[in-house]
Amino acid sequence: MKIIATALVFAFGLGSAATAAPAAKGPIVAVRAFVDGINKGDMKAAGAPFEADVSIIDELAPFAWRGKDAFSTWLADFGKDLAKTGATEPLMTLGRASRTDVSGDGAYLVVPAVYTFKAKDGAAMREPGQFAFVLHKAAGGWKIASWAWTGGKLRPAAPAAK
Repeated sequence: MKIIATALVFAFGLGSAATAAPAAKGPIVAVRAFVDGINKGDMKAAGAPFEADVSIIDELAPFAWRGKDAFSTWLADFGKDLAKTGATEPLMTLGRASRTDVSGDGAYLVVPAVYTFKAKDGAAMREPGQFAFVLHKAAGGWKIASWAWTGGKLRPAAPAAK
């Protein structure tokens, strides 16, 4: 587990945090904290905005994680997937929330995103997709109770402009 965490810190640390946005308020703050922490390789910060009991759905096996260890188990499985596929330099870029429904201490957000990485052969790849988040407002701010990722078609990233 420590090796995987170290690999993730190294891998995510190579990318720049690409979630720059004006000072956000409301539940999106927790979402951005999660993604910014991952992109910076700071897993403690990435896990901070989660409730103790969380549910995660993602496109990598085993596809669903639930409970108090869901985030750390997902993180380990993500690291295993990176190692298995040879992908490096993973980076998640969030768009502006396309849907934000807040009712009392609950919120539902849909956030478009682009996941980029380098394939085993060094080719830059990109996968557009969307996150759906459910959050609850706690004493310390909004906490993520659940998230699901649905990705689009994986394709080569456009070459950088010269």
